[in-house]
Order: sequence, then C-alpha cells, then structure tokens
Amino acid sequence: CGRVRRRPCQGVTALTETEADVLRMLAGGMMPSEIAFALESTQATIEKQISDIITKLEVSDTDAALIAAIGAGLIPTEL
Repeated sequence: CGRVRRRPCQGVTALTETEADVLRMLAGGMMPSEIAFALESTQATIEKQISDIITKLEVSDTDAALIAAIGAGLIPTEL
C-alpha cells in the first residue's frame, strides 16, 4: 500500500471515521496534542490511532500514511 498504485489502497477503506479525521488533521499540520484537544481525547489515544492507521495502511510511518491517503482521495491535495 505504501507504494504508488493506480487503485486505492485497501487499508484506506478499513479506517474508522475518527482515524480518517485524524489523518486529515495531521495533513493540515496539527500535532497529536492539538488533535487530542480538538477531538476531546487524550494524546495517548491519538498516538494509538496513528499507530493503527499506519498498521492498516501497511506503511512505515505517518508521512507514508498521508501519501497513501492522498493517493486514495481521502485527503484533498489543495489543503
């Protein structure tokens, strides 16, 4: 999934709505602590969700997860 593909990454469809929101907020430049505040959650919960996102997308890090989400159309490129 972390490689460039022409079809959407299978893992993107497995993301929960909250995980998708977290990815969008990361793409917008927010830090996990800021996301936690915005979602009325804890930083530990957000960091766990980021870890789950990376696992579901089968990528190695947050940057690769963002690239996969952009490629799948989950995150608009005109942010």
